Amino acid sequence: TLAERAAAGYGAVSSRADVRAVYAAAGERLHEVPFTMAMDDGIVRGTIDCLVRRPDGTVTILEFKTGRARAEHRAQVELYVRAAERLFPGAGVDALLVYPDAAITG
Repeated sequence: TLAERAAAGYGAVSSRADVRAVYAAAGERLHEVPFTMAMDDGIVRGTIDCLVRRPDGTVTILEFKTGRARAEHRAQVELYVRAAERLFPGAGVDALLVYPDAAITG
């Protein structure tokens, strides 16, 4: 059922050491962060799943995807990193792309 898959996905994500380390870090956690950004070919809008901003100012993006890894996902995360660099000027920004389904089935 849908509830069982949701619970399995949550369990898979929360059991990952890399995700736990980012999320457990001291700092501010921001979820569903909208942005609008001007680029050479126009305006881009999006919503970042989760940003963790540490006391030292560094920012980590957590982006969650279902299904299998695709090149478009990496391109999307790179765009989100650019947006976060503009939202938090001077901050170091990195990202973690997370596939809950891979942990469930893999």
